[in-house]
Amino acid sequence: MARKLVSQEDVYEAADEMVRAGKTPTTIGVHRMIGRGSYTTIGNYLKQWEVENAGDDQVEVPVEDEVVPDSIGKDADLFIRKLWVMARKHEHDQLQGERDELKRQQAELQEEVQEVVDASNDMQERIDDLEEALRNSSARYEKEQEARIEAERQASLSEASLSRAQNDLVSLEGKLSAATSKYEAKLEEVATLNGDVSRLNTDVSRLNRDLEQEKEQTERLSQKQANTEASLNAEKSKNEGLQEQLRQLQQKEQEQRSELDEATTEKARLASENANLAGQLEERSRQMTQLEKRLQKATENIEALKAAQRSKAKKKSDGEKEAGGNTTKQE
Repeated sequence: MARKLVSQEDVYEAADEMVRAGKTPTTIGVHRMIGRGSYTTIGNYLKQWEVENAGDDQVEVPVEDEVVPDSIGKDADLFIRKLWVMARKHEHDQLQGERDELKRQQAELQEEVQEVVDASNDMQERIDDLEEALRNSSARYEKEQEARIEAERQASLSEASLSRAQNDLVSLEGKLSAATSKYEAKLEEVATLNGDVSRLNTDVSRLNRDLEQEKEQTERLSQKQANTEASLNAEKSKNEGLQEQLRQLQQKEQEQRSELDEATTEKARLASENANLAGQLEERSRQMTQLEKRLQKATENIEALKAAQRSKAKKKSDGEKEAGGNTTKQE
């Protein structure tokens, strides 16, 4: 903010007012009365005022027109008048000398005061500069404070966002842990299913061996029944039936192998389809149940076939025994 300048009229009015108050106008006194302005400016205006008012304090002492007191006699009138005039002139000269000395001292004092005023003016300017710098610093400080408050607010928002992100991370870790547990459980179920499939493969191999043995036994029975054409035809028909059953069993076995291959393929897909693993495992369990039922039915058919063959062999043996007894009786 710019300072209000002091005018010459302001200095003159203040100096006149100080004179009326019985005080000697000085730069410091005028500055205090006005309350503003540079000491240098006030000092310059005050010098001009002193020059303009320099004659006001001089007292003109008339020499020729002095009134002689009535106590002086007429005889001594001329002498006394001259003596009085000389005394008054001497007094006037002495007073004028004292005034000149006072003016000289006042001038010296004014110079000293001016030096002080100049120093004070420089100090005032420095103070003004410092006040301006202080105002600028205050403005910068306020801006920095506002920036710091905004930064703190942004930091608070960042901390809140970070806290929410950490909470979300903890929640995701919990979900991941649960999903991992479910995945491990499904892997255990898959391992169990693989064990079941392995056992089924073992059972199928065992059934194949049993079928081979049955084939061998059927061939032996066919050779034994070669003596009787009718029996052979009957046995052949039965054999064809058994062959058909065996073909069906083999077809079922092939289907079971296909289903096992499909189960193996399904197993490879289980790793990438964890979300549908439960349903697929349930479907596989149902297929395994059907497969077990089929195997059980095949086993029952084989047992029935074995029983039929044993019954047939027994009948044949009984027929041969009866035929041998008849031959012995005829002899």
